[in-house]
Amino acid sequence: GYHLQLQIPSDLDKVASLKMKKKLLHKGISKHWEAKIKNKVLQINASTFQKDIQKVRLKLNYSNWGSCSSNKNINLSSRLLLCPEWVIDSVIIHELAHLEEMNHSPKFWSWVSKYDPNYEKANCWLKENNWLCDF
Repeated sequence: GYHLQLQIPSDLDKVASLKMKKKLLHKGISKHWEAKIKNKVLQINASTFQKDIQKVRLKLNYSNWGSCSSNKNINLSSRLLLCPEWVIDSVIIHELAHLEEMNHSPKFWSWVSKYDPNYEKANCWLKENNWLCDF
C-alpha cells in the first residue's frame, strides 16, 4: 500500500485546511498517475482518431471532467482517477473527439458514438456518482 503524509499549517481554518488537503492529494496522486493517463490517451488516440496531441495534463477541476484546447492540449480532471476505467476511457474519447469537432454538434456526437457506443452510460454514471469522485 501507499503511505502519504500531509503537512498542513496549524493556523488554517477548517475550510482552508480541507482545501489544502485536497490540493496536496491531487498533486501527489496526479504525479503518480500522470504518465499512465498520458499513455492511455495516446493509446486510445492511436486506435481511434490518430490526431496530433500536444500535451496531456491532469488538473484538479470541478467544472468539467476534461477539456481539449484549440492548441491540441488534453486536460483531464484528476477526479477521474477515482472513476471506473470504462468511464475514464469514455471521457478521453469525448475529449479526443474535439480534435475533430471543437463543439458539441451532431457531427461531434457521431464521432463520440463511433468509438464509444456506451458514452451515454458513462455520462449517466458521472452525473449519478460525481460526489464519489473527490479527494
